[in-house]
Amino acid sequence: LAGARVGALLGPADIISMVSCIMPPYAIAKPILDAALTSLTPDAKATVAERCERLRSERERLAAELDKLAGIETVYPSDANFLLVKAKDADRCMQLAQEGGVLIRNFGWQLPGGLRITVGTPEQNNLLLQSLVKL
Repeated sequence: LAGARVGALLGPADIISMVSCIMPPYAIAKPILDAALTSLTPDAKATVAERCERLRSERERLAAELDKLAGIETVYPSDANFLLVKAKDADRCMQLAQEGGVLIRNFGWQLPGGLRITVGTPEQNNLLLQSLVKL
């Protein structure tokens, strides 16, 4: 539900009253509200926990494999669903990844040689690693 932009505000009554003055009358659409409430069920929470564990495991595997590549200088620690890496030749990495069917983001504007790599499925991550082995 990351894209649903569902939130809640807890606070003193005077703050809630003030915020209520600027909120639209139906700030959250009913289908979004239903989805948010469904996501709080025990089954949904268990599914999310499973997916998070798979993502953490795959992130660690991907980081370890990227760290072995000669063209990757640094794999920065991450607690997110992506890895930030510093490449010797970011443009070449992006080209090789794209040729292998994987898109990665150039973060050179923030870190010279920086690439943001979203952690995918094992199959997607394997495609990326196979593409970058040519570095």
